[in-house]
Amino acid sequence: MSELPEPMELHCRLSREQMAQALKVRDSGNQVFWGYVGAGAAVVLGLSALLIFKSDWGLSPEAGIFLFLGAALSAGMSAALLAMHRKGVIEQEMAWQAQDGGYWLRFGPEGIEQRGALVEWRGRWSLLREVRAMGQSTALLLDRGLILVPNGQLPEGTSPEKFRAALIAWKEAA
Repeated sequence: MSELPEPMELHCRLSREQMAQALKVRDSGNQVFWGYVGAGAAVVLGLSALLIFKSDWGLSPEAGIFLFLGAALSAGMSAALLAMHRKGVIEQEMAWQAQDGGYWLRFGPEGIEQRGALVEWRGRWSLLREVRAMGQSTALLLDRGLILVPNGQLPEGTSPEKFRAALIAWKEAA
């Protein structure tokens, strides 16, 4: 067995853009939910088309148009509410980070540790589902969350590739 990398400690601060990117990545992992949304949209679109073009059901074509417009309005309102919720989450996270001064992370054979004035968390490597390169950051997708580590805040002399390789080595050894 090869020797495991030395533990790494770093201090991070995320920008608003990085925080938004982290939320987008975290939410994209819910494929079952988005599958249901897509299936629902297909059913509403199909039913609307049937109501518009199938006159022998005894309904006017306007019923299909109203169904489609109602569904479109509902989808638009839901998207606006989701965007407002995301903005609120980002604002809250930025306020916590400002109060905390960022967050301290430690990665090593025993797992992942995150600390700050408001957060203290320790997790085993079994919680890590995926390590993903994301532009200027590395995302650690956990069973119930995500840790985003900006490349510019890695320990001196540690490349993003070396960092991701170390994370994978610790996970595989656990």
